[in-house]
Amino acid sequence: MTGKASKAADKDKRASSACERCRKRHARCSGGDPCVTCAKLNAQCVYPEAEKKIVVSLKYWKKLQDEIQQLKDEKAARESGESGPVPGEGGVYGGGVKRARIDSPATISSVDSPVQGSGPAGTGSPINKVTVSSLCSDGDSLINPIRDQKSELTSTRNGQQLFSGSSSTSRFGQEVACMLRDTKTGANESLDMGLFTYRGIRLTKKGPLSIMLKCTECNNADYRDDITITMPTRDDALRFLVQFQTHLGHCYYFCNELWTRKKIYEIYAFLDTLQTHQVTTLSREEASWYCQILLISAIGEMYGAPREERQNMADDPPGGQNFKNGANALSLLYGKELMGDSCTKLIELLLCYSFYLQVLDFSASSAVYIGMAMRTAVLCGLHVDASKDSLSREELEHRRRLWWTTYILELYSCSKQGIPPSLNLESVATGLPESLPEFYDAVYMNSFIEVARLGCLVLDSLYHHHNDNKNILPALNAVIEKLFEWRNNIPDRLKVDYSQSPLIVSRPVVNIHTEYFQCINLSVRPLLIHFVQRRITSLSAEGKLIELSLSKFSPSIRRLLNASFQASVCSISAISSLLDTGFLAVQGYMDREYVFVSAATLVLFGAAFGSHDSIDSHIETAIRIMTAMHNAGNKPASLRLEQLLSLRDAMRLECRTPQNQTPQSVPTVLPIPQDDDFAQYTSSMYDNNLFTQADIPELSADNALDRELFDELSQHPAWMGEWVVS
Repeated sequence: MTGKASKAADKDKRASSACERCRKRHARCSGGDPCVTCAKLNAQCVYPEAEKKIVVSLKYWKKLQDEIQQLKDEKAARESGESGPVPGEGGVYGGGVKRARIDSPATISSVDSPVQGSGPAGTGSPINKVTVSSLCSDGDSLINPIRDQKSELTSTRNGQQLFSGSSSTSRFGQEVACMLRDTKTGANESLDMGLFTYRGIRLTKKGPLSIMLKCTECNNADYRDDITITMPTRDDALRFLVQFQTHLGHCYYFCNELWTRKKIYEIYAFLDTLQTHQVTTLSREEASWYCQILLISAIGEMYGAPREERQNMADDPPGGQNFKNGANALSLLYGKELMGDSCTKLIELLLCYSFYLQVLDFSASSAVYIGMAMRTAVLCGLHVDASKDSLSREELEHRRRLWWTTYILELYSCSKQGIPPSLNLESVATGLPESLPEFYDAVYMNSFIEVARLGCLVLDSLYHHHNDNKNILPALNAVIEKLFEWRNNIPDRLKVDYSQSPLIVSRPVVNIHTEYFQCINLSVRPLLIHFVQRRITSLSAEGKLIELSLSKFSPSIRRLLNASFQASVCSISAISSLLDTGFLAVQGYMDREYVFVSAATLVLFGAAFGSHDSIDSHIETAIRIMTAMHNAGNKPASLRLEQLLSLRDAMRLECRTPQNQTPQSVPTVLPIPQDDDFAQYTSSMYDNNLFTQADIPELSADNALDRELFDELSQHPAWMGEWVVS
């Protein structure tokens, strides 16, 4: 055996764990029980217990915490009951009856009964306890006979098809009826008396594109209103539809493009056959198509607006006139009590209406209407694939995509507003979108759904005030694990090499990637803000800065910061590529917000670790993008641009970081070979691509500085609430 082979064999035989004696003496342990050294000295050979790290979900960790707290409460209650009453607590001693806590359906905890008789508070005989050990034996079982086995829609008297859960009175009546007779007679009817019905729309042609809509056969005399709307030309409507689908069609689903295109041709052909002042009657579903064409045209005109500078900023935003006409039609068709006439067409209209409001930065109003769309979707049973056996594949796919679009937008709106979502994911039983000939490839929408859910997880875990435990380490670990799990499983067609020049990224891929990069920035933002605060507070009385050194922190901390830095750079680069190729939505909402958040993150990097040419160049690119939006008349973008410039100037002044300063340790685009320098953990680690390299190691409290860092973050959660950009 050669010398190298002997050393290799020796290395293989080395024990994976040393005994206590060898460990204290820093000697090589041969392993075994006892090891060679301990056997020679006739000493006791003891091995330390191996510690194994496991990964558990944040949900399970919270469940364990709740169970521990519950056991502590029960123990305290039991001890207080045995040792006597505690002043101020329940029972006659405290002026109230202490309620029992039921832990499971099979057991009932001890019930404290009040003591009869008179006496001063805090005195009396011990409390009597009544304990029921079990309601059933171990062998008993009961299957819920009225639990949802198959989700079906229920027909109302006015022809609606609505979803009713197993706890509804209608479903209860159906179950009782099934017990009384073998077969059901008649349709599944609820007791909807139809006090406010709407059966027809009278259309009067006023001009080539001007029509008047008036409700007819409505049993509410006060509701017989009429409106006059102006439709866009057929060519404009088709062009706006293309713009609408180009920017939003792959990741969202407001309508089916083929069905809508076909309907546009039918409607304009029908209008051409009418003479001026000629009157015809439409159903409400047919009239809803006129409203939908107007709302789609409004969004399409908004997203397809040219980059040329607007002369009069006081004019209506692009698509404003179509939106006003569509809003009037929506109010006529589904206003007041008629909003309860739920259908999939109403969901499509509400989605378009709320999205246009969101683009105009009316976040609160948009949240109200997207909430109405969510409730309507639930009433229609879209969340459980209600009556899917009676639907064609295309109809089922239409309902599924409509549901997930509603879910994404409602989730996004609630997360940004800091309010809980209307529906938990556990209540959703519908399938994910599938690829069918009449629909866009489902891979884009499915990926976008996953990223949107990750964004909700980030905000819920790190930013919402629902948890008294301020320690963010378990939550941050769970979030980072989910983020990089999504990155590792992303389809190849959605991956982008951000090192290529010129960078070319498709519009739907930019939508997905910028949402993912936003999740990374939100996750790492607490760390970044902490280091900015450190730099600001390090200013001495003489105005000198104490340079921050990250060399003693664990690689995980540095890699997390680098991930956020690269996410910001990639976001700006991706949106900049859209500006160069003409696909940037200069009036859009997502592009505006994400380029602002990314640029603001880079400003914070410069404030924390010193300004640098690479940081300044990317910030200038972001300013160029937002300036193009400002020149096109995007008023919210003008506000964001002003905020970004003010933030940069304020940070330079506060942190004494002049432009083009070369810092000691700054994340840069090109790797700098320095020992223990943050610049090592730069784009070279990820090869300018966050989708190709290894995961970030799990964070732990083993490193003393890391532990101190997370302790400070837990005690001073400055990022909560104030730093969430809505």
